[in-house]
Amino acid sequence: MIVVDASLAAKWVLWEDHSDRALAFLSLHRANLCGPDLIVIEVAGAIARVARMAKLDPIDSAQLLELWFGDFGAAAVDTRRPDKALLRFAAQLSIDLDHPIQDCLYLAMAIDLDADLATCDEKFVRKAEKHHPRVRLLASYDLNLPPLT
Repeated sequence: MIVVDASLAAKWVLWEDHSDRALAFLSLHRANLCGPDLIVIEVAGAIARVARMAKLDPIDSAQLLELWFGDFGAAAVDTRRPDKALLRFAAQLSIDLDHPIQDCLYLAMAIDLDADLATCDEKFVRKAEKHHPRVRLLASYDLNLPPLT
């Protein structure tokens, strides 16, 4: 099992730097992805933010949301509702790492499941790897793609 965070999952539907790698990751690991149910909200929020900032056409915005909420995006992640113990653990990690609790919830889940945490957030990786050596940047996965430039 691999815990994925919203920084990676958003790249599946929003064309951003390294979206090609994110889509290859999704293709290779689709059957083994999980995350807290928060991921659904965070990626929808990212889509809404891009739509507002870029002033996307309402049809384009609706299509992005449909991609995320349809079979392609959120459905690829086995979402799990965190219990109080996991939320407490995430809160303690947030305090220890001086980092937002939302990101720490993904980390807490990965630690609890003894799983990788795949992310695109370099700053978070530097902080979190002290608590869990299996926090990995998307770029560290072998996806059989040309090297990043």
